Amino acid sequence: MTSENDLISRDEVRKMLKVSLATMSRFIKTGKLTYYQIGRRKLFNRDEVLAESRQPKNA
Repeated sequence: MTSENDLISRDEVRKMLKVSLATMSRFIKTGKLTYYQIGRRKLFNRDEVLAESRQPKNA
């Protein structure tokens, strides 16, 4: 289970991955990034984001 301390905001993810908001939206739509909906907020697991950042760009 994901603890709340491991969850980061969309803005933090964008800074970690160095991508635009449009690219973030595309990653979410295509399933490259999974998120957890808490109220109206979309939060991301830090470990999952780091794992995605280590994936080759064309994968």
